[in-house]
Amino acid sequence: METNILHTHQELIEESKAGNHNAQYQLYQLYVDAMYNSSMRIVGIKEDAEDIIQDSFITAFKNLATFRYESTFGSWLKRIVINKSINHVKRKKNNSLALDTYSYQVSEDPTPITIPKPEIN
Repeated sequence: METNILHTHQELIEESKAGNHNAQYQLYQLYVDAMYNSSMRIVGIKEDAEDIIQDSFITAFKNLATFRYESTFGSWLKRIVINKSINHVKRKKNNSLALDTYSYQVSEDPTPITIPKPEIN
């Protein structure tokens, strides 16, 4: 048994698929706040969440032709946002090293560091 699901903003989605930038902007305006909140819950850093949201919308609009109304546009977009947010956290975790993994020693007689001056032509 197939159920008909009323797809919110279907006209905007179809216009966006056709390349209408105004329709894309309207979709962006409708979903940006909710998607930002979802990303912020995962990454916790405002600037990172903003970057993830921009990247997520770019990805969504580039791949809009693959959206087949098997779910709502909002849930499809939210899945993109969540995946990008989780991947971002994983990358940050892998790139950071705990300070206690290194041992630091302060020398009694530190050797001065010399930085060469750039040549001016």
